[in-house]
Amino acid sequence: MKKLLIIPFFLLITLCAFVSSKNSIPTNSKNWLKGTWKGIGYQTDGQQWETVVDAKNLKNIKVSYASLLCSGNWKITSETHNQFVLQETIMLGVDKCDQNVKIVIDKTDNPNIIKVGYFLPNKEKKVATADLERQK
Repeated sequence: MKKLLIIPFFLLITLCAFVSSKNSIPTNSKNWLKGTWKGIGYQTDGQQWETVVDAKNLKNIKVSYASLLCSGNWKITSETHNQFVLQETIMLGVDKCDQNVKIVIDKTDNPNIIKVGYFLPNKEKKVATADLERQK
């Protein structure tokens, strides 16, 4: 009789572990960037601008700088478990925003905040930063 109870119990535990593993994102997952992000960008010269990033699909990341009247796409050029490097292409308002800016996004300890650095083409010095918050 005890053997008959152990088998269903074991199957139930195995099923629960399987379902749990399918619903959680591993800690080493690179999906931490997925979502919609919003915040203020700060240039080294003091200028500020609103930034909205739609990264629900990492193959098609959209960025909007509404206060600068420009928007475009970010393409991932390299990645690690805690950082993405991207290339920005401005599609709308090309005369209002710099083209081909290098974007570096760092993961933080808070899963709802990312740190973004902006670098002009062929420049090593960061020209702007933004802390973006995940939107719900």
